[in-house]
Amino acid sequence: MTMGSCSASRGSTSIPPGCGNWGLRVEHQDTNPELTLTGHDELTGLIGRGALFKQLQARIDAGALPISVIFLELDHFSVFNDSLGYPAGDEMLRVVARRLAVEVPQGAIVARFDGDQFVVAVCADLANGVRLARHLAERISAKIEAERLSGLHVTCSVGVSVAESASDAMEVVQRADLALCQAKRGGRNRVCPYDEVFAASRLRQQRLVVELERALDSRDPAINMLFQPIYSLEDDRPCAVEALARWDHPQLGAVSPGEFIAAAERTGKIHSLGAQLFRLAILGRQVWHAAGSPLLLNINVSPLQLHNPDFAHQLLDLLAEFEVPTAHIACEITESILLDDDQRSLRTVRTLTDGGLRLVLDDFGTGYASLDTLMRYQFAGVKVDQRFVRDLEVSATARAIVRSAVTLARELGLTCTAEGVESDGVLNILRDLGCPSVQGRRLCEPVYAENLRRMLA
Repeated sequence: MTMGSCSASRGSTSIPPGCGNWGLRVEHQDTNPELTLTGHDELTGLIGRGALFKQLQARIDAGALPISVIFLELDHFSVFNDSLGYPAGDEMLRVVARRLAVEVPQGAIVARFDGDQFVVAVCADLANGVRLARHLAERISAKIEAERLSGLHVTCSVGVSVAESASDAMEVVQRADLALCQAKRGGRNRVCPYDEVFAASRLRQQRLVVELERALDSRDPAINMLFQPIYSLEDDRPCAVEALARWDHPQLGAVSPGEFIAAAERTGKIHSLGAQLFRLAILGRQVWHAAGSPLLLNINVSPLQLHNPDFAHQLLDLLAEFEVPTAHIACEITESILLDDDQRSLRTVRTLTDGGLRLVLDDFGTGYASLDTLMRYQFAGVKVDQRFVRDLEVSATARAIVRSAVTLARELGLTCTAEGVESDGVLNILRDLGCPSVQGRRLCEPVYAENLRRMLA
């Protein structure tokens, strides 16, 4: 885990006997900037990250448990820095360090962890630690506000963890870091204790980032492509195929596209992942196309890919490499790309459509696409979100929404596909509503390209 992105902490007003001096350092002694994180921090005079781990590990090895860790981060500190300048930001950090030195219990470890993040470690149980963390955060916020630094009120987010039995200082601080993540996700300016469910989810996300980079570097065959037919209700035959990415990790198990696509987007790996997936999709198309089934192929495009000015040309070059007519490919994009009205995305979309590719608006009905937007982006079709489709048998509202989408698409001359069809009842309702095409497990599960070739034959 990369420490410092989030943090957590815990403290107590009651210090058990034998804890001794935890190494609070507020005097300025060492001027070597290389010792900022290993010895102590020049700006605040507190110990740095390396010294924090060393002292905390010494206490754990000595059996001074339980130990509570408070991980504190100033809220929106970068905005303060950018608007008022780094000297003002430095002064704020010094004020926080002074307040921590005054407010924490005697014998506590106090460290500047990184940037605007501070760690306090004390001998205290969980209940007292949470109370101290909340009390400390409130007092620090009040004291900083009382300083009237440039007239701004500054708050902080705090995570709290406790080690009743532990062998590794980094693990204890990491738990506090995860608690801080939860505090920040919950709106900031709050105190959160460590939560195992949240931590497990967060750690899985971080593991995915690492494993995804390894998989992309090695072109891991565990990342592969399945294909799901889209059926025309006019003749009950496939009219198109959607390419669906899958990842079966040996340790993490089946990783959903929602997980690893989101990880790729967060880390900027979406462009290399997308290039690999598009090539797999085209290779799969070649399998059934060679057998005489020239079905339209739908590929999913991330909004971030559309921000890349080279994306459209790279995709068109890939199609040219495999001699695939652009009219045989449809790019599915979600309504989120329509909300920011980004000019880069608009130029990319126009390059795609000028090159002959079709555009399909995915998850239709869940966003804010206007009729003007549908026309301006030259969409060829829409896909009705499966949340509405699955409720057709039980919800009059869902039926009204799907009926409206089908009618609108017909009036605008767009294709309309209902996705997520999983029952005969839903399929029959879609027939009655006049929906021209459908997709879902009721008709066909996603399959490998060779299996699709045999099915089409």
